[in-house]
Amino acid sequence: MFHSELLTIFPNSQHQALENSRKEAIALSLENNGELGLLISKVGGFGYFPKDETYPVNSDGQPLRLLAQLNFSELPPLKDYPTKGLLAFYIDEFDDLLGCDFENPLNRVGYKVLYFPECDEELAYSKGELEDLFRRFSEIERYPVVNEEYQLIGTLENQYVTGDSVEFEATYKSEFYNFFEKAYPDPDEAESKMEELFDIDISSPNSIGGYPSFTQTDPRIRMPEFKDDQLLFQLSSTDYGNDVQVIWGDSGIGNFFIHPIDLVNQDFSKTWYNWDCY
Repeated sequence: MFHSELLTIFPNSQHQALENSRKEAIALSLENNGELGLLISKVGGFGYFPKDETYPVNSDGQPLRLLAQLNFSELPPLKDYPTKGLLAFYIDEFDDLLGCDFENPLNRVGYKVLYFPECDEELAYSKGELEDLFRRFSEIERYPVVNEEYQLIGTLENQYVTGDSVEFEATYKSEFYNFFEKAYPDPDEAESKMEELFDIDISSPNSIGGYPSFTQTDPRIRMPEFKDDQLLFQLSSTDYGNDVQVIWGDSGIGNFFIHPIDLVNQDFSKTWYNWDCY
């Protein structure tokens, strides 16, 4: 559904560009439903991992932790995405930067994205076996993003380009702040319009596909070689008290990016990752 609030924020001359940016995504809600099976779409906990694959570890041989897994057979179909199989995201919780190399995002020593087109739970590690991988590292400090496990429930939604990103510049032919300063010459009005935009819930903070959000700046702006890459998966800090809690540093956001051709080919080996916080 088109958000009428956006029409009052964006100048009339840009309403068509705004509408043209509409893109379907899967909005993800997180639910605390207790212990979950190994094949369920989830964040945190332990997930599906076949025994004939090498479990990912960091440069010190410490196991990477499951951040999230997406079981496409239980999610709404989305253009260019798989309709079956499981996509898993692993990060290094023994590292205070969570496995992210901000200067070289292609350095994947601290994170891994794995796609399993076919899943047979009988050929996978059990939860107990996965727990054993971490037991001998139990005395080492960790920096968990997710302490529990939460089920991911997906629904389709339309998203629009509204945030400071490479998509914004491509859509409106202007950098974010310059756009509003030019559209509203009165500095107070320009600032007011931007504050209105920041205050409304335009899209889900957790999603598959769609457009990314950031607490700082879009890393693709300073790394133009990645300007064509699009959002694959986004997980934001969430705090519902004791029910659901996801924390990236100081209320940050984690993003995974992929080139559109790789997505169509279901090649997730070149997916890269970034997170930021306040």
